[in-house]
Amino acid sequence: VSDLVNGLGFWLYIATTFGVYTLFWVGELHFALVFPERHPLVLKWRAVVPLLYLVPYTLSLAYLASAWPGAASTLEWISHWDTVETVLPASYLVLTLVIVIWSYRTFRTTEARQKFRWLIFAALACGGSTFFLWYLPTLILGQPLLNSNGLGLLVLPYPLILPIAILRYRLFDIDLILN
Repeated sequence: VSDLVNGLGFWLYIATTFGVYTLFWVGELHFALVFPERHPLVLKWRAVVPLLYLVPYTLSLAYLASAWPGAASTLEWISHWDTVETVLPASYLVLTLVIVIWSYRTFRTTEARQKFRWLIFAALACGGSTFFLWYLPTLILGQPLLNSNGLGLLVLPYPLILPIAILRYRLFDIDLILN
């Protein structure tokens, strides 16, 4: 209880976890916009990428600041953070899916599509298992089939498949990056 009232550790924990959580979703959308080649949207408007990083933090802080006066207590105000942590990933996930589908449809060569398929496979494996083992059981049963520690293991295929795709199809100029 003392951490809630005047504990700096609690607020540092909240700020860093919220910041990293938001950064994950923003980074995912940024990656979709520049992989395997820059999206025409990014090429046409250079301000898109900085706005990707500024907008969610600004909107989240504005929402939380507007919820502060109406909250009866700090605990009630903290409960408003769930809204931000639900709406933000959903909106960025939808935007990422739109960009990925749009990019895939604009690739005309089979080589470009083959490069993209590895990452789509990894994303579907991670996202599908998360959906069927975490979100869907939570909606139907009221609790997920695995705990939050097991949820972290469901994203493991993505970092394992990314190096395969990079090395097999030379997705990035890996020699330049290593040098």
